[in-house]
Amino acid sequence: MKKFKLTLIITFMIATSDAQNYKQDKQITDRIRNFYNIHCKLWATKPLTSPDKLYIKLDSLQKQYCTALLRKKAKSWFLDGHDLLTNDWGIDPESLNTLRIRKVMSKDGIYTYTISYIVKTYPVSPYDAKMERITFQLGGIIVDKKFMINSIK
Repeated sequence: MKKFKLTLIITFMIATSDAQNYKQDKQITDRIRNFYNIHCKLWATKPLTSPDKLYIKLDSLQKQYCTALLRKKAKSWFLDGHDLLTNDWGIDPESLNTLRIRKVMSKDGIYTYTISYIVKTYPVSPYDAKMERITFQLGGIIVDKKFMINSIK
């Protein structure tokens, strides 16, 4: 009887832990998806926003979702005409329909996700678009109970 009770308690603890992990993973995935939805809309604003205004809006968004170190790196990329948060592939509203976020691992408080989506690329000519699935790694940490993006690879 004691073995049965012990097995029941252990099973309950594992099930509770799995439910908590699922809830946290879902919250993180939703947060990443929300970030890319807003990020895309800022870049896709018509008429085009001036670079100074766009940077202010992007930095404001990044302040909510990214670590200070990543924001600094993203600013450097932006000033050079690039977008670190999409690994310089860009993203458009159509891409959001194909956005996939997959947890790769979490270890020692560091979370790694694979981000992928389909975007138009122009490998040969500016007039000949090709649809391509873009994939990159996003790393993050929990800061003040919030998931914060801290790397893009």
